[in-house]
Amino acid sequence: MSTFGKKLVVFGGNGFLGRRICEAGVKRGMQVLSVSTSGKMPDTATESDREWMKEVSWNRGDVFRPESYTDLIKDAFGVAHSIGILLENQNYKKVVRSTGDMFGLIESFFAQPDGNPMKRSPPKSSQLKNKKDKKTKTAQKQALNEQEDEIQEDEEPIMDMTYDRMNKQSALVLAQTLVECNKQKPAFIYISADRGFPGVPSGYIESKRQAEYELYQLQPAIRPVLMRPGFMYDEKSANNGMFRNTLKDALSVGSTVNRTLFRNALDGLVRPPISTQTVAKWAVEKALDEKFHGPVLMDQMLHIKLENGGQKSGNNISKDSKKETGTKKNN
Repeated sequence: MSTFGKKLVVFGGNGFLGRRICEAGVKRGMQVLSVSTSGKMPDTATESDREWMKEVSWNRGDVFRPESYTDLIKDAFGVAHSIGILLENQNYKKVVRSTGDMFGLIESFFAQPDGNPMKRSPPKSSQLKNKKDKKTKTAQKQALNEQEDEIQEDEEPIMDMTYDRMNKQSALVLAQTLVECNKQKPAFIYISADRGFPGVPSGYIESKRQAEYELYQLQPAIRPVLMRPGFMYDEKSANNGMFRNTLKDALSVGSTVNRTLFRNALDGLVRPPISTQTVAKWAVEKALDEKFHGPVLMDQMLHIKLENGGQKSGNNISKDSKKETGTKKNN
């Protein structure tokens, strides 16, 4: 099957996973477009990443404003939704990306979220300086610019940072827009989750499963490819940050102990980490497989090798997964 020139549009394409989906698409010869609120290439790109990033068209758009991207997706072979939140407190993204001052960042992780995430409080030193300067126009403009630069990963700059809006509604708005403007029955890649995480509210996984159900109902107008990764890390460790690397190592050890000593009896509690490169490759290959629709399970991604870019069977949906996604709505 020729993949050359097939159009893939990645929402959140400059984010932690989104950029790897873009990379996987480029390496398969696809025409790749990224849509994000900044419209910028990731600032943290390595030298090797910059090479393939030159092949990506970086576009600015708001997933909740279809008019900002309809022209980009109307002829797409596939669209990827890589937007979402793990916690409704947005401080957690600073923690997982951190490279230093871990204790201060973890303290902010447990702080109460601002009612308006677009009005993020600057550091205390900045607050004192602003008071001393009587909040001059120059200081205000600088603060706004810094705030805009912060919003570059898998999130949209909106007021309502809730599981329902970010994980579910953003996907449904995009999918419905795709149905209305694109009649080619395109693939729709949705980044769901393997299961909930210890310490993470149940609303997280519930919003993911509800989105899966709603997307499944849009067939055959779209072909849902529902990715279910666990905790993700980047194979280029410099992109992970101290917190993510530490957690990745801990999960790897825990998974090994679970497998060797407990014979996977603790699967419900301990799950291995998975690389963004692996998830991205599976996402693109399943999108390119026009016979496939449904969930892509983490165990499948970890233990089945993709041969020549694709898997042998076209539609590999387990009975349990098909039942959970296609016929049962989680409220």
